[in-house]
Amino acid sequence: MEKHTGLEYIETVLLYLLSGVKEIELDKIEKMLETEKSGRVKEMITSLAERLEQKGYNRALELVKRAEERAEAEKQRAEAEKQRAEAEKQRAEAEKQRATHKARLKTAVSMRKKGLDLLLIADISEIQQEYLEKLFRKIGI
Repeated sequence: MEKHTGLEYIETVLLYLLSGVKEIELDKIEKMLETEKSGRVKEMITSLAERLEQKGYNRALELVKRAEERAEAEKQRAEAEKQRAEAEKQRAEAEKQRATHKARLKTAVSMRKKGLDLLLIADISEIQQEYLEKLFRKIGI
């Protein structure tokens, strides 16, 4: 295989050097660079290491950002679910109150039809006397 550029030669040398290495020991590389006579190789490798380090740092920042975004989205979803549950609880409570009021009104009408006194009906049904008077007048009892 014929190599034409300096970069191709460097690539070939690096591939050869790293082909048998399972774990690169940074101390050994640093020691080698310190003994290297030409500062150019040390500069190139240091520059490469710094770029790789920056790339790793940027990747880590991106992963953290995504995790924070997912956490925020989950927090908002949970808050929306909590609000939906609270609204449902309030609707159920309102429906329960309407049903209770309706039952009291039916009882009040039944008591009035049996001739009970308005004050007694208001006291038992816990409905205001004025409201009952208007209701009884409206339905004619």
